[in-house]
Amino acid sequence: MSKVRVTLLVTAVLSLLSLFIVLQTPASLVLSGCHITKLDCSFQRVEGSLWSGRATNGVIAKSGYGVAIDSLSWKLSGGFTSELGPNIDLHVEDSYGFATAKLYQVGQAVGVHQLQGDYVVTQPNYRFETTVSVEHAVWDLESGIESLSGRVLVSQLAFSIGDLVVELGSFAGVLSATEGAIVVAPVTVESPYQVSGQCELKLNRYRCNLVVDAQQVNDERIHNGLALMGRRTGPGVYALNLSGAI
Repeated sequence: MSKVRVTLLVTAVLSLLSLFIVLQTPASLVLSGCHITKLDCSFQRVEGSLWSGRATNGVIAKSGYGVAIDSLSWKLSGGFTSELGPNIDLHVEDSYGFATAKLYQVGQAVGVHQLQGDYVVTQPNYRFETTVSVEHAVWDLESGIESLSGRVLVSQLAFSIGDLVVELGSFAGVLSATEGAIVVAPVTVESPYQVSGQCELKLNRYRCNLVVDAQQVNDERIHNGLALMGRRTGPGVYALNLSGAI
């Protein structure tokens, strides 16, 4: 047998062996390597393999902040990036909604593209529905989000101030990244309020510095409520500095 045939045979055997390992590696072992990404992952049930699997009822956390996940499923797709790493199709569901995305490796970072998400968020003091679309993002495992390009639509946004519910309406936002955080710059779409400023999101924490122009709103209770939430900077205009957990 010629050297060329031997080389081809060995290459074929190694390729088949690699494929067998990918198909047979238990998904539980994959998630147990979560610490490599500086994340803490804990799921009640994990099934499948490295190639295709699903984990349910768990928490993904970093630096003491965790996000509850109802279902996380993945599948290696056929495409390969310039970094010679496979694309991973990801689908995540939790109590708020779902998101799908394609992941790939960029050096020591994770690349994200074609992310689509729909969520309904309800908290004691606020609620909203949101649709997220991200064309491209890069997440460094040490420092957080490095780059981000996308948009978000927030609808039916409402705040509760005591017994008063303030219906803010709908807003669009341009997504970017700075210092490892996601930055959202809101633009009014359909609302009697004009909102400017920005919000920063990091893990499950948020911080917003906003200016709300409520001059078109005639309800004195709402003006009093906005004044309690922040400070009045002019007739019907309020500066709000908000922060907390999502």
